[in-house]
Amino acid sequence: MAAETLKSVFYSAARHSGLNWLLRRILGGRLLVLCYHGVVSEDCHDQQRFWYRNTVSCRQFQIQLEFLNRYLHPISLNDLISRLQNGIPLKRNSVLVTFDDGYRNNLTNAAPLLLKYGTPAMFNITTGYINEIGVLWPDEVNLRVLSWPDSSLPYPSPKNAFSKVKAPATVEERITLADTIRAACKTLMEDDRLAYLSALRQVTCPALEQRDRELYDFLTWDDVRGLVQSGFDIGSHTVSHPILTQITPEQVKQELVESKTRIEKETQNCCRCLVYPNGQAEDFNQSVEDAARNAGYLLAFTATGSYTWLNSNHYALSRIGVPGQVPDAVFESRVSGLDSWIRKLL
Repeated sequence: MAAETLKSVFYSAARHSGLNWLLRRILGGRLLVLCYHGVVSEDCHDQQRFWYRNTVSCRQFQIQLEFLNRYLHPISLNDLISRLQNGIPLKRNSVLVTFDDGYRNNLTNAAPLLLKYGTPAMFNITTGYINEIGVLWPDEVNLRVLSWPDSSLPYPSPKNAFSKVKAPATVEERITLADTIRAACKTLMEDDRLAYLSALRQVTCPALEQRDRELYDFLTWDDVRGLVQSGFDIGSHTVSHPILTQITPEQVKQELVESKTRIEKETQNCCRCLVYPNGQAEDFNQSVEDAARNAGYLLAFTATGSYTWLNSNHYALSRIGVPGQVPDAVFESRVSGLDSWIRKLL
């Protein structure tokens, strides 16, 4: 808690001292790509922050859009690609807004505000979840661990046949365990991850049925077409959201080609961009980048948390994540690049 308070004070000081403004001036020649996930109707309560950690409220999103349009230069994917293909430098302080996964709140809550402020955006959808009622597998892990009814639950350790661990008594301890299990699942080979999820699914989870539908529901293909008709771009976030370095080359090809093909069939528009699931440095490699190039994508984006040089690798363009339910000073420090520098130093 003391560390969080110290960081909050530091971000506030950076906001009011002009440090954020100075960093934006220094980094203004690079591209800022922001990574959102969801936009929900209302601010969450303190006890709900774990569930809403990847979402901003409509109120927050409006404040952030006002900031981006006042101090930066929002661009569209088409503008970005056109400038790259023609060797035309981007305007200083250019920013591209992106959304991952394909939640329906992107249409109902985010899109109206984007249109209100005239801000272009790209929505990167996980095609296997579009039109479906289920939840993304990391969210399923969270829901199951937080509501697990038994005294022990499986742990993702395939060498030990998913040995059991004690189910914590407090919510805070369960949140820590959910974070640990989710991270461990991302290091498993695909067959092991699916086997672990199958082990979890042996126990009924009422929380799945009682979940906040605004937070978890996915777009339909009609919704996706509606976004396209409103002028937004659609990118691929694969078919099933696997960690691409944990599946075979044949599976990588299938995930990239099938998602691109489905998007193009449903929207009648070319799908030009790929976003790697999870998107950290360990979640893509040269083989994955080559697969993206061979599948016909022009650009691929990560979530490695920094500004990006456009004269660098077009299949590893970095994005900065926008955390949910945080003070405006934290958002502004993310946008300025200050938060990325701090994370590298710590």
